Amino acid sequence: MADRSQPQHPQHSPAQITGFRIMRRTEVAPGWWAQPTEVGETGSATVADSFCREQNAVTMDANRTKRIEYYADPIYADGTEPLPPAAEAALARLELRLNYPTDLYRALTRHQDASQRTAQLSAWMDRRDLTAVEFGSFEWAQDVMRETRGELAAAGRTDLIGAAR
Repeated sequence: MADRSQPQHPQHSPAQITGFRIMRRTEVAPGWWAQPTEVGETGSATVADSFCREQNAVTMDANRTKRIEYYADPIYADGTEPLPPAAEAALARLELRLNYPTDLYRALTRHQDASQRTAQLSAWMDRRDLTAVEFGSFEWAQDVMRETRGELAAAGRTDLIGAAR
């Protein structure tokens, strides 16, 4: 049986535990254990501990021919994993909305949308001629970028769009 007295994830702190994965492993021969399988999850250390203790009281009996061990592995909140791009964009929009006045936020988001549209149409222009509607959209997006840059400059926040002051 493995020694579970040492932490298996020393780089994590107990504060990062978000739940517990209940695991089961079966002794296939004396001293030989099969790969563990997950039997469930819980957010409570008390529930995980009592479940494993109750199960092990019966299944770990030395007189059994096939012993089964239950244990709880902590589930850690790992802050090192990058967010998916959609979540990153949503978080950035939320931070902007919370940190800047409404008119500044509106100008910034309009500038970002127009910038994306300009980039998209520029990429198309590299491959083919734009239709009249697409070219009109390209001009409109550039007008919006000029207008919103002026609004951001008036507020002294052109740094939000990566422009020099």
